[in-house]
Amino acid sequence: MFNFTAIEGNSTSYFYIGLYDKMIKNTYELSQNPLFSATSQLTGKTKNFLPFVMDSTNYERYYKFEIRGVENEIPPIFYPVTGFIDLGNQDFPFGFYDIKIYQNDPGYPTNVDPSTNTIALLYTGLLNVIPAEGVNDAVNYNEYTTNDSDTTSVYITN
Repeated sequence: MFNFTAIEGNSTSYFYIGLYDKMIKNTYELSQNPLFSATSQLTGKTKNFLPFVMDSTNYERYYKFEIRGVENEIPPIFYPVTGFIDLGNQDFPFGFYDIKIYQNDPGYPTNVDPSTNTIALLYTGLLNVIPAEGVNDAVNYNEYTTNDSDTTSVYITN
């Protein structure tokens, strides 16, 4: 499972994962960014993005990916193709995401659509998007109080 810390403004998260043994070898596996696809378990919405930086120095053990969080995605600089993503909002809230990592076709290095121009599914797992300290939680918790004097009511929920 990966953790991504979302803050108001810029943030940086690093993911380390061994992918080399699952990659189709095509001379680009050390230099071409893979495609990340994260689907919120709460909203069902998907965000596809490329990493900001991929470090393949120790590729036989792991790849190191740098993902940048931003408050607002603004093409062509701060958006998913360049490794900047906006998570921790209404459409993409804090919480768990199903994440998939794909190997892109070498002819399409900036592809962000997993249904086209990907040649291998490399990883399936979980991503946990958490707020940084001092950032308002996505959920506001209210103290629960009981009404013990009402003992004759029955509540049915679906």
